[in-house]
This record gives sequence, C-alpha cells and structure tokens, in this order.
Amino acid sequence: MRLRALRLHNVRRFEGRGVALEGVADGVNVLAAPNEAGKSTCFDALQALFLERCTGTGKALKSLQPWSGESVTVEADVETAGGLFRVRKQFLSRKRALVSDLAGGGIVAQGDDAEAWIAEMLGGPGAPAGLLWVRQGAVELGGRGEPAPAHEARRDALAAVAGEVEALTGGRRMDRARRRCAEALGALLTDGRRPKKGGPLSDALAEAARLAEREAELAAQVESLRADLARRREARRRLAEISEPQAAQARTAALTEARAALRTAQDHAARAAAAGQAAQLAALTAAQTARALADWREALAEAARRADALDGAFRAMGEADAAAEAAGRDEAAASQALATAEAAARAAADALAAARAATAARAAADALAAREETLARAETARAEAAAASAEAAALAPPEGVVARVAKADDALRALRTAAEGAAPRVVVEPVPGAEDAFTVSGRAVAPGRALSVATPLRIEIAGRGVVTVSPGAGPPDGGAKLAGAEAALARALAEAGAPDRAALESRAAAARDCAARADVATATLSALAPRGLDALRAELAALRRAGAGAAEADEQAPPDPDAAERAARAAEATLAAARQRQSDARGRLAGTASAQAVAASRLEDARRAAEAADRRLGPSEARTPRETALAAESAAAVEADAEARATLERLRAAAPDLAAAEAAERRAVSAAANADAEIARLGVEIARLDGAVETVAGAAPEAALAETQGRRAAAEARAAALQAEADALSRLARALDDARAGASAHYFEPVLAELRPLLAMLMDSAEIAFDEAALLPSEMTRAGRAEPVESLSGGTREQLAVLTRLAFARLIAKGGGAAPVILDDALAFSDDDRIERMFDALHRQAGDLQIVVLTCRQRAFERLGGTVLRFEDWSGE
Repeated sequence: MRLRALRLHNVRRFEGRGVALEGVADGVNVLAAPNEAGKSTCFDALQALFLERCTGTGKALKSLQPWSGESVTVEADVETAGGLFRVRKQFLSRKRALVSDLAGGGIVAQGDDAEAWIAEMLGGPGAPAGLLWVRQGAVELGGRGEPAPAHEARRDALAAVAGEVEALTGGRRMDRARRRCAEALGALLTDGRRPKKGGPLSDALAEAARLAEREAELAAQVESLRADLARRREARRRLAEISEPQAAQARTAALTEARAALRTAQDHAARAAAAGQAAQLAALTAAQTARALADWREALAEAARRADALDGAFRAMGEADAAAEAAGRDEAAASQALATAEAAARAAADALAAARAATAARAAADALAAREETLARAETARAEAAAASAEAAALAPPEGVVARVAKADDALRALRTAAEGAAPRVVVEPVPGAEDAFTVSGRAVAPGRALSVATPLRIEIAGRGVVTVSPGAGPPDGGAKLAGAEAALARALAEAGAPDRAALESRAAAARDCAARADVATATLSALAPRGLDALRAELAALRRAGAGAAEADEQAPPDPDAAERAARAAEATLAAARQRQSDARGRLAGTASAQAVAASRLEDARRAAEAADRRLGPSEARTPRETALAAESAAAVEADAEARATLERLRAAAPDLAAAEAAERRAVSAAANADAEIARLGVEIARLDGAVETVAGAAPEAALAETQGRRAAAEARAAALQAEADALSRLARALDDARAGASAHYFEPVLAELRPLLAMLMDSAEIAFDEAALLPSEMTRAGRAEPVESLSGGTREQLAVLTRLAFARLIAKGGGAAPVILDDALAFSDDDRIERMFDALHRQAGDLQIVVLTCRQRAFERLGGTVLRFEDWSGE
C-alpha cells in the first residue's frame, strides 16, 4: 500500500476548514513546518483513518474534534496492487466510512464493508501500520506510542523462519537433555553449581574467580581512561570552536548591532512622543485662531450695525433740534464748550497717565503684549468652560429619564400599531365614472384603497347619503393597555420636563454638545496655561517688572509728570466752568418737546454703543490689517496643524519595532554571556580531565590487565585439568546452551540482516541482541561491552527505534506486503552528526519503501532531500 494524498476537514486546529497533503511520492517525503502547524494532527488523523472504526467514540477520536464540535472528516488516496482508491471517514457525528475507486469510478465499499476493506488492505488484524509509524517523542522500543497490533506484526514478519528454529532446537527434547545434564553435574557440584568445598577444583576456581574480578576492575579502569580521553578531546574541540576569534568577533558585532538598533528605536519613540504633543498643541492653536478670526469678523459686523444706528440717532436728533432751534443754540454752544473742556481734560489726563506709564512700556512691550493676550485667551477659555459646563448641567435631563421616555414611547407606538392592525378595513370600489361620488371627511377616495376603522369612519355618497362605520370594541383590555401606555409616557415626559420625546432628545443632544464645548475649552486652557492661571499671572507680573526696570535705563527722557499734573488741574477747572454753563443752558431747555429728549436719549445710547464697538475694535485704520493678520494666523495655524500631523504620521510609519529591538539586545547579551560561561566551564572540565588521565595512565592499567588475563587463563586451565568429568559435563551443558542460542540468533537473522548495515552507518562495531518475548532490541554491544537498551541515551534509543522499524519495513516489503513508514518528529534528540547519518539511512531504505517524515526542524531537514510536501487548502467536498 502506498499513500498518495491526505486530506483533513474540521480536525483540531483546522476548525471549520480543510487542508490537504497532495502528491505523496515513493521514497522519502518531507513535511517541514513550524510547531503547531498541524503535523501531529495529520499523524493522528491518518492513524484514526486506518486503525479506528468510524463509529468509535474513544479518547483518541474525541481528541481530534475542535472546540466548535461538528463532525471530523479524514480522507486519503492510497495505491494498492488493485489500483488507486480513496478512503474517507467521518467521525463523532454523521459517522460514515466510504471506499471509492478513483480509476474506474464508483463506490467500492461503505460502512462495515469499508472497515473490512481497510483491514484487509492493511493485512488483517496484525496489520503492520502501527509497527511502522513512529509518534512524536516515542523513543521507546515497543513502549509508549506503539499500538497493540505492532507486536503481532513483528511476529508475522518473522513467521517464515519459525519451523526452522524448532528443527534446530529440538523443541521439548532439548529441554529434557539440558535437565539430565544438570542432574549429572549435581553429582560433582553443589546445587549452586560450585565444586565441593576443600577440593583442588574449588581452589583453582576460586583463584580464577579472584583473577577475573581483578581483570574486571582493570578493564573498567581502561574503559574509564578511554572515556576521559574522548571527553577531553571533545572539550578541547568545543573550546577551540567557541574561542575562535571570528566567533567572538561575531558575538561582539551582534551585541553592538543590537544595542545600536535599540538606541535607534528608543530615540525614534522619543521623537514620536514629542511630535504627538506638538500635533496636539497645533490642533488646539488652529481651533483658537479660527475662533478668534470669526469673533473679529462678528465684531466688525456689530460695529457697522452700531454705526448705522448712530447715524439714525443723529438724524432724529437733527429733526428735534430743528424744532427747537432757538433754545438749542445756547445748549449746543454749552455742550460744545463742555465737549471741548472734556476733550481737553481727557487729553490732560491722558498726558499725565502717559507720563506716569512711559517708564513701564519700553523694551518688554512685545513680550508683555503676547503674555497678556495669552492670559486673556486663557481666562476666556476658563469662562467658556465654566459657562458650557453650567449650561450642560442645566440642560441635561435626569439620569435614565431619556431611556424611560423612549421605552414608554416605543411601547405606546407598538400598541397603537397593533390596534390599527387589528381594526377592520373598508374597501370602496366606485363604478367607472362615479369616483368623485365617494368622499371620506371631504376628500376623494382612491378606488380599491383599504380604509382602517380604528376610529369611526364617515363615508359621504354625493346625493345619496352618509355611511358611518364604527370600530368594534376590540380586545377587552385593549383600551386599558393603550391608556396605561399613554399615562406612562406622560409621567416620563413630566419627570423629564419636556413636551415630547423629540424635544427631550434634542435637549439631551444640546447638553452633550455643551459638555463637548466645555471639554474643548478645558483642553485649550490646559494648553495655554499648563501650570494654571496663577502661574501665568505671576509670569506676566515678572514681565511687567522687567519692562519697568528696562525702561528706566532708556536714554530718551519721559514727559515731565509735574507739568502734566498742572495742565490737568487747569483743564479740570475749565471743565467745571463748562459744566456749570451747560447746566444753565439745560435749565433753559427744560421746556423743549419730549421728542427732543427722546431723540437725545437715543442718540446717547447709540453713541455709547458705537464707542463701545469702536473701543473693542481699536483705530479704524488698523482694523483691516488686524483682520488680515488674524486670517493669516489662522491659515498658518491650519498649515502648522497639518504639518504636525503629517510629521507624526511619518514618524509612526517609520517607527522601528522597539519590543523586537529590546528582545534582540537581550538575546545578544545572553548569547555572549553563555559563550563566556561555556568557555570558563570547558577550561575547568579540561583541567579536571587532564588530572584524571594523568592519574590513571600513571598506573599502566593496560599492562596490568594483560598480565591478569594470562594468569586467569592459567588458573582456568588448572581447574579444567582437575575436573575431567565435570569439565565434560560443563562442555555438554554449554554446547546445549550454544545450540539454543544459535537457533535464537537464526530466528532473528532476517531482521538483523536488514538492521546491521543501517547500524553500521550510525556507529562502528555495534551489535544488537533481540528480546525473544518483545521481538525488539534488548541489548547493544560496542567495543566488547554490552549495554541494555534502557541505559542508552535518549538520542541513541530514538535512532535505534527508527532503524528497527526501517528494517522491519524492508522485511515486510520482501514478504510481499507494503506500508508507508511515517516519522512524526522522531529525530528530535539527534545531534548534527548523527542526524546526517540518519538521513543517509532513510534514503538507503527508501528504494522499495515509502517514507513520510513530519518535522518542525525546517532548517535541519533541508538537507534530507526527497519530495517536499506542503499544506494546501481543501474545501472538504
């Protein structure tokens, strides 16, 4: 049997989707993918397809089902001597098994017949599939990860030599002969098979035993010496490798590069944070400048309106003056004189103020003005925030009332809709030409239109009469529910203080807008005065003091305050006289018409308003430049905002991965530290091994071992001469044992013949002994030393497990059977040298086999070669 494709749908991590491995070829096939990519899932799914019934509910099948549940589908294309077939099973739900003929088309078997077909294809109950599939981490030989039929499959593979073994051993006759030999030896030896105490044979054998014990001690010393020499060579090789200047330079370069990359990433992150703060301030500045420009233009419009009002007031005043010209002349003259005196007084007061303030307005004027403007904007922002917060608090409905009103309104609408839907319908169908004869509430009725009778319906028929249709009583509690819903809505609206739902939602939206304005104003205040208004005022006071001190050093002398004060007192005296004259003139105007008084009052109001507007705007010649400057400032702020955002986006787009840079730096530091630690450890290990080698080698254990071996041989020869009959019986017992051992060796010779060349590729001069019960390797002999398989390293046991399965696979193939060898990360413990040899062994055995290797070590297995398999999407159809 050859596997040609494997497909899975809704299996474990492939929840809700399908994947496929197509184009599985003869020889070596490799699926190299990262951890958790689904390799072991494929292994378990294939094992379930061939070894589990579709109706099963065991733990192995349930482990294939993803969290979402649903059925699990596994499908494989297999090639046998009979052709190309597709085997498909669904487990856990919608259970089914199906075998299709891909060459001729049609269904070959399904259900239990399909299960029987699969078992027969695999070779029956003793199928070799479990024998040849090595699960991830299964380094035991015949232990964890091996299905129960595997032992029977191995025994079937060796069945061809069973009769020959029985012929060689003699079966039970051999057991009787060995038993009689033991009885004869008992006449000369004790039950413990030892010579009788006190005889020469006992002495000779005791000497031989003592020399054998000494020989074993010396052999252990020689083996220890050889092991220490090997470890010292390996330590020196590793020390030279890790201490190589190029390796040290590479570690240093990697550490330097990682630290430079980390500094670059940290600097970039700092620039991005600064750019973010700049972008936030630029956005606030753009909003403030746009608002300032809008306020200025509104002030210009307001000033124009005030000027128009002032012109109207002047016209009204002229009309009133014309009506009382005579009396007005004196009052006008007095008013003019008063105005002149007031102007002179104001000029004098201004001159006095200018003289007093001149010393405080020199070099720091520009900075002082800017800080004053910032303070004014900050105070305006604080006032705006307070006002908006207060307005939001005043507008916000009580908590939860909007939801209660919406709920009550929706319930009322639903009841009304239900009432209208339950009401009867009346359809008016006038005959052609009589359409205008029917009206409802004075309006024409369209033919065929259904009229709801939720309320009394009045149909007028021109010249004939009126038809009134009244609704039925409806459900017994329909009116009560509707009234209750209306009352609930009214209570909710009363609680909210709103006439209807729309007004309440509009008020809630207005409250949210006010809260948003308050947030914007608060953010503006924080941007303008991050340390608070008091700190800003303190800065302004400091600037004013600095400006005052600097103005004192100005070479230009300020105006004389004393002369200005004398001029102001004279102007006040003149103003007092002018006021008295005006008072006298106004006394004479007491009898003027009320219209003149009204006109004067309106003129004064308009004048004050115009003056206030003019004072807000400043000199007229500066207004247009001011507007132009505000517009330019707003445009510049918008441009600066866009540029700040663009800068921020560029920095974010180009930002290196800071976390990755930190991880790379930590890894480089760790690698350098590990190398230094290993260099120090190897130095200590080499020094220790040097001492151990010198100590053992100085005692010349090889020479002592050779001498002891000679003496032991002489002692054994003496014992043999003294025990003619015992020696003959012993030789007979050994001959019988050797005959049986030779038969056992012949029994395992077929698989050993396949295993020896593979084992030779892995290690020199190694022999394997098999366990007769388990039919698996139980002991390995290297350099004359036997080692139980359980004592071998994990990597060696793993490699031996793979090689043994390859040997059985060839044995099965030679017997006419075939099954793919599947290895799921089965070389996880192999070092670099051994894994290369294992790659060669796989290719050596792949001549008439199909081998599928599943591995997560992508880089290491690139050197394996063979057909590369990849996951492909599968629809599951």
